[in-house]
Amino acid sequence: MNTGASVKVRDLIHRYVGQEEPIRVSGLDVHSGEKVAITGPSGCGKTTLLSCIAGILVPTAGEVTIGETRIDQLGESDRRKFRREEIGLVFQEFELLEHLDVRENAYLPLWLDGREPSAEEQEKFVGRAKRCGISDLLQRKPRALSQGERQRAAVCRALMTSPSLVLADEPTGSLDANSGQVVLDLIFEEAEITGATVIVVTHDATILGGFDRVETIEEDPS
Repeated sequence: MNTGASVKVRDLIHRYVGQEEPIRVSGLDVHSGEKVAITGPSGCGKTTLLSCIAGILVPTAGEVTIGETRIDQLGESDRRKFRREEIGLVFQEFELLEHLDVRENAYLPLWLDGREPSAEEQEKFVGRAKRCGISDLLQRKPRALSQGERQRAAVCRALMTSPSLVLADEPTGSLDANSGQVVLDLIFEEAEITGATVIVVTHDATILGGFDRVETIEEDPS
């Protein structure tokens, strides 16, 4: 079993260009292997926080540490490499590449690392796709998928590398209750197998019972 990555955020501030007031998150501690949901009102900074943890955004101030790595101090190429190797991301807007089919989108993180998926990785991917109900859609391009099918494809891609940290932004937002529970169960079961840490941003109160704990970000934490 892999060891899930711990996450520590300290005094995070991120100011978007043209934004009068910056996003502030005073702190967050997630232990290795924990499943944590992050809630809060729209505009409080949940997605910004997730993007800073992933190294997609570099905070204006503050610290973001994953395991022993201060990801906010890494250069862009090192952040990308760290993301590919350690983090599985489920974006709110899916971020599937339109010119690749579902299978190719899932394999993309491995291709970017210069390798093909092993037979075991391919088998696991097909199993996840079956669990999510998209195993008959693997040769379809994203434009031929419904919103819910895109979301399930994005979850399968995020789990492709058996990451030590899974970050998901509203992973059940485009799904009905039953499909949403299937996707969440898949994330949790994969985390149980690999030891991964899971952080999920959500507005869906019906799924909160499956997490170890819930962290709420206030609109004005300062």
